[in-house]
This record gives sequence, structure tokens and C-alpha cells, in this order.
Amino acid sequence: MVTISNNVGTLIGVAIYLLIFLGGLRAFILGFRGRKIDNHPLCAMCRFDLTGLPDDQQACPECGTRLSPKTIVQGNRQRQKKRMLIGAVMMLVVIGLCVPNAIRIAGQVHWLSKAPTWYLRSQVNNDTSLAKESWDILSDRLNIGKLSYAQKQALTQDAMKLQSDITRKWYVDAGDVVEKMHATGILSQQQWDTYRQTIIDQLYVMTIRNDIEHGKWIVVSLSKNPSRMGRAELWCAKRELKFMLGDLHLYTRELGETSIATHSGGSTSFTLHIKKKQWEKIAVGKQTITARMQCQLYDPALRPLPREHDGLDILERELKFEQDVQFVPKGTSTVTPIVDESLRQQMVQSITVKLTYKPEKYADWDVELDFNMLPKPIAFDVSIRFQDQTQRMSSVHVPANKQSGWWIGGRHRINIKDGDTVDVLLTPNVEVAEKTTYLTEFWDGAITIKDVPVTVK
Repeated sequence: MVTISNNVGTLIGVAIYLLIFLGGLRAFILGFRGRKIDNHPLCAMCRFDLTGLPDDQQACPECGTRLSPKTIVQGNRQRQKKRMLIGAVMMLVVIGLCVPNAIRIAGQVHWLSKAPTWYLRSQVNNDTSLAKESWDILSDRLNIGKLSYAQKQALTQDAMKLQSDITRKWYVDAGDVVEKMHATGILSQQQWDTYRQTIIDQLYVMTIRNDIEHGKWIVVSLSKNPSRMGRAELWCAKRELKFMLGDLHLYTRELGETSIATHSGGSTSFTLHIKKKQWEKIAVGKQTITARMQCQLYDPALRPLPREHDGLDILERELKFEQDVQFVPKGTSTVTPIVDESLRQQMVQSITVKLTYKPEKYADWDVELDFNMLPKPIAFDVSIRFQDQTQRMSSVHVPANKQSGWWIGGRHRINIKDGDTVDVLLTPNVEVAEKTTYLTEFWDGAITIKDVPVTVK
């Protein structure tokens, strides 16, 4: 906030500057008007000198204006250039002294916060560069009660329209507006249900591996997009995820609760182990797998949900995912190993490893692997070797030409001291690649990273 100082010296200085400026302005105006040098009658429109004309002259000979006491002025005037110059200098001096301070003060004023609500709405609805700041200001005005009921309703429509259009950038303050409307009872139940439905409908993305070897397994990845909502938190009770191939039930996976927040994300992958009797009913070739997920969306204040929750504000929602897949004959590999030893040096240089061992906490190992723009994708088993002991830790898979970081852990007790070194063994594993949704090839070469120091904590 910008305020004017109440310091007496400052106020006196402002008064002096103002008097000088006004004095200069008066001098300039008077000099421009000029001093009267005679008393000749003049036409007020064209300044023609009417001296010597007959008394019964009714119109100005120059411009034709009808002559009357109102259209005749007395006296020619001559501009006073010196007086104009003095006035201009006085004003310019004041402007020169005051403009820097005026610019400084103007820079401290948050002009957008002073803008009318209709202007801020135009910014958010047209996705201008001021949209984010405009949403923030509108949210603040809502919180302090500066919006009328009509403005609140209009702003709610703006926010929900933005939420439903995934091609437009989302702003958390837009979600805050809707959630504030709900908390204050302004939002209808239908609007609140629509808002939550849009959140859950846009949240999950399911991917199934395209090529599936008949009789083996089906790999699924379920990921969460950033939520198009405000800063409040919701909970989702995912009761079950059912996979169907036409009328054939393939698999049902039970999933637990999860929180839904503005920046929620992440993914989980799992394999569906289909029974032999079901495989017998699945033909080789292109098929469509359908997955349905039953969800209950509710406020976390209701946790844990009672068995009988009639009357509680719980949104029931079913999500449907469909994907075409190709079932290939049994024994047909769905990934291709790349045998190219010329890539070894580049592969090794793209991998860094950091090891931490915590012997006092159940012999915990922390293995941090960073992969920087690998020339080819990988699917590795990760093991550590110390003296004559080799322990497998876990597996990793990384696409080519991307930055990726993995953290894996294990619980293997080894008599090792801080600063000792181990070898990290990266061994290609075709099954690791097959259990991804995206790898169709992998670099088929083993890598040994020797003498990696261990930090013992």
C-alpha cells in the first residue's frame, strides 16, 4: 500500500512545489493570452478588425458571422513570449524534480488490484498473461466479501467452465473460488457434484501394454494427472478395478484409498495374472480390453467412512477405460534385445550411482540411480557385490533420451564400513522389459560399475 507521509517538512515541500507549478501555469496562460494593445472592436470568430465599418453593418465582412454585442470583443492582444518562457521554466523545474518520485510511487501501486471485477474476469476468460494474478485477486475479493451475489455466480461459472476445458491452463485459485462457494452454501449440490465429477474424470489415465504374449500376463499402468481443483483435499475410496474382454471377466483388483490434491500425481504399475481357463477363451489378434473403476469421492473429515453412510456427502462415480491390444501367439517375444557394444561407453557415462547403508535400521540399503539421456532404453536387474557376496536389490527400466532418476532399497546385512566400495551390477532382463507398458526394445548388455563408495549412517 502506498501512503502519503504526514511529516511536516514533506507536506511543506509538496505545498511549495504545488505553488510554483500553479504560478508557472498562470504565467504561461496569461503570456499566451497576451496584453491588450488597443480598444478596436474585433470579430470574436475570426479576429477581424471592425474599426470604421458603418453602424448598420450586420455581418463580419471576413467570415460572415452575424454581429452582435456577444460576437464582438474589444482590443487586439499581443502575446508575451518572455512571460510564457518564465511560466514554462517554472513548470518544467517542478516536473523535473517531481517526476522521478512520481514514477517510484506509481511503481509501488498494484494497479491490477484496483481494476474492476469485470476487467479481471475478462483476463481469466481470455487466458491472458494476467490470468493467474487476476484469479488470485478475485479469490481474495471473494474471501473478504467484496463481490456481489451476481458476481459470485458469474465467477463460479467462469471457474467451472475453465475446469471442464482441459485444453486451457488450470489455476488453483479458480478451484478455491468453487470450494469457497461450496463452503459458504452458495454453490448448489448439482454444481458441487459436477465439480467433483470433473476432478475424478480427468484424474486417472490407464495404459495397457499394446503387445501381449498369449498365456503370459497383462501389464497395466494407472497414473494420476495433476488435479484441476483448489487447495482443499478430497479422498477417493477406490473399491475395485474390474477388467473385461467383451463379456469375459479377466481380473478384479482391489485398490485402497488415496488422497486427491492439487498437485497429486504419480503412477503405479501391476501385472494381471490371468487364469489358464480364461486364456483358453481369448483368441490371438486384436482385442479391446475394458476396465471399470468404482470410486467414492468424499471430504477427508469423514474418514474413516462408516458402513452406513446414507445422507453423507459422498459422490459415487464409475470410471471407464478402453484400449485396443494385440495378443500375439505364445512364445512370441514382445521386446527386441539390441546387441550393440559400440554403445557401451555412452551407456556407462549416462549412469551415476550413489549408495547409502544404514546397519542400525534393519540393514537398509538406499541405491540412487540417475540416468541421463541414455542412447537406448534399458531393462536391468540391479545387484551389489561386496567381496564374495552378491545381493540383488531390484530392477529398473528407463526409456531412451530422457532424464530419469530411480531410488531402490533393500535389506541385506553386510559387514561394511563407511568409505568402503562395492560394485554395482546392472544385468539386462527381458522379463523386466516385458513387464512395462512401453518398452518394445532394450539394450542387451551388462554393465558393472566398480568401486562405488558407500556412505554408512
